[in-house]
Amino acid sequence: MQRVESEDLVSKYEVVIVQEGYDVDPDRLTYLSSIGHRFSIVRPHFYDLVNGVALRSYCAIARNQAVELAERDWVVFLSDGSDPDMSWLDDLERDLDDAEAQGAAASVAANSDPEASRAHDVAYRRDVLQALGGFLEDQETEGSEDFVAQLELVANGFKIVQGSRRCTGEQ
Repeated sequence: MQRVESEDLVSKYEVVIVQEGYDVDPDRLTYLSSIGHRFSIVRPHFYDLVNGVALRSYCAIARNQAVELAERDWVVFLSDGSDPDMSWLDDLERDLDDAEAQGAAASVAANSDPEASRAHDVAYRRDVLQALGGFLEDQETEGSEDFVAQLELVANGFKIVQGSRRCTGEQ
């Protein structure tokens, strides 16, 4: 896993982009660097790309590695192709404050498709993900990481709230 990190300011969350390709969009990197929050980009090992190895459950594996390395209370996952704008950060702060006030373990974007197996923009409490064992890394749940994780949260009595933030891009 290769990790790109910004200067760390005091914040309750960090943003993680799980990127299936190896190239980093320079505009996205510049934008994320300028906002001053902790962020990381998780992507395939160079070996896997050179040798054409497609790891099964790559997204779940990458997310679990990101959660393990995370240092903040909340880990916000943006799918590759997400396009947050400047208001997204303010909305995210409010959404996470609201989620904490409600005792929620996850917050999804307002424009998230409830039928989606992998959310475009979702924040999880890091301690809850770790307590539940993270994302399942098996063939049966491949591509359905968020759906399965959110089912597990609900089954264990945790609350998921829908926030006000919106993030555009390809789902």
